[in-house]
Amino acid sequence: YAQPSQRPPDPSDTDHLFQVSVVPGLSTAADTRSTSNISLNILAGSNGAFYGMEVGTLLNINRYDVQGAQFSGLVNINNQRAQGLVAGGVFNYTETFQGLNASGVATYNRGEAGGFLASGGVNYTGSLSNGFMASGSLNISSGSVDGFLLTGGVNIVEVQQNGLMMAGGLNIARESQGVSISPLNIAETLGGVQIGLLNINRRQTGTQIGLINIVGEE
Repeated sequence: YAQPSQRPPDPSDTDHLFQVSVVPGLSTAADTRSTSNISLNILAGSNGAFYGMEVGTLLNINRYDVQGAQFSGLVNINNQRAQGLVAGGVFNYTETFQGLNASGVATYNRGEAGGFLASGGVNYTGSLSNGFMASGSLNISSGSVDGFLLTGGVNIVEVQQNGLMMAGGLNIARESQGVSISPLNIAETLGGVQIGLLNINRRQTGTQIGLINIVGEE
């Protein structure tokens, strides 16, 4: 059977104005549960938290809350709350996020996000509040969205969509209460507006504007 997940240890009371890591385990901050104001990871670093700025050529990993500006040539991983600017060359992972999250390939936000998520490929978030997601191919929210989704490919909202969705290919939402603009729009329930070549809904109280509109029941 599955073992219950263990709560991570609390952050230590150790604060560093400046810390340098070469790789995890080889660092001026021996305590990986400590907090830094300026963190430099020459190759990769696994640290507690930072409130200020962190720069890594390959990989940044933080156990706890981070706030400020974070830059990595490849990957950023923040296992709790991240606030501010997170920029990665390939991939960013955050537990919850508020601010600007930008990556060359993908961003993954497990919980709630607010602000601006941008990637060249895929954005995923648990939910989006008062935010904006822009991607080259795919935006996914496993919860509700209150904001603006823009992609060259597909937008998927698994709960409720409020605000505006625009896609070059397809918009899908379980419940669409905002505006959806795409060649193909699909919703389980439509309470807002769909604009496209083909609009498909099972239930509708909103408005469809398209070349072909299909409604299961009204």
